[in-house]
Amino acid sequence: MTFIKRHIDHDLTDLQLIKKYQENGDTQFIWDLYQRYLELVYGVCLKYLNDENDAKDASMEIFEVLTKKLKTHPVENFKSWLYIVTKNYCLQILRKE
Repeated sequence: MTFIKRHIDHDLTDLQLIKKYQENGDTQFIWDLYQRYLELVYGVCLKYLNDENDAKDASMEIFEVLTKKLKTHPVENFKSWLYIVTKNYCLQILRKE
């Protein structure tokens, strides 16, 4: 799996990156955060969708979902929250089929 990677500021915690995004709306903060968990997201998508291309597409679509949800949803444990969002997204795709 190959995605574009950019330098991630490892000094900031998940919650700090979310807060910075909520304060100024710069999606680069969410992208940096998302990069930390991209392999997890891809793995969950692959598990549910059973197709590499569909899993890659869903992984990128989930990033778009995050940019909307993180504006309003309180998140205490991003990794767990992201897992649930990813799982639910994949289940929605399967229901549509």
